[in-house]
Amino acid sequence: MQIIFTYKDSFLKLYINGKLIKNYQRPSLKVSPGIRINIENTQTSYSANRYFREFRVWNKVLTDAEIADGLYLSVDPDTKGLVAYLSITKKDGFKDMSKYNNTTIYRKGTSSYNTGEQDGDSYVKDIDEATFTPTVEWKENVKFPSEILDTED
Repeated sequence: MQIIFTYKDSFLKLYINGKLIKNYQRPSLKVSPGIRINIENTQTSYSANRYFREFRVWNKVLTDAEIADGLYLSVDPDTKGLVAYLSITKKDGFKDMSKYNNTTIYRKGTSSYNTGEQDGDSYVKDIDEATFTPTVEWKENVKFPSEILDTED
């Protein structure tokens, strides 16, 4: 799964696998170098496997064609307007590869409730990368494009 955010003139757009999913109006949002990227599961009562391939944050608008053209290609970390870029590989983990070297924070829910409700910020703590990374199941040689998780053997 590839996740891309673009932000311009108070509009934040979310793309998943090249498709526009949501357009938010967020006039007070600040998208600039030095952002904090949270990798977290704040809800201990529910968890699901997700396969993320890439995470990008742009402080400019990209056309739908630009999003689609770059869907299965890596991006130059020095590209103008690219504020954060996590290629999410076993080698690089969740390190921001952009020229801004933004901070990645790992967080975990701490609530013992099993009600299926969001546990919330008061039940979340930061954890170090050494605690988080062993919980990741890395998939290598993934074929793209693909509607399902498909690997080359």
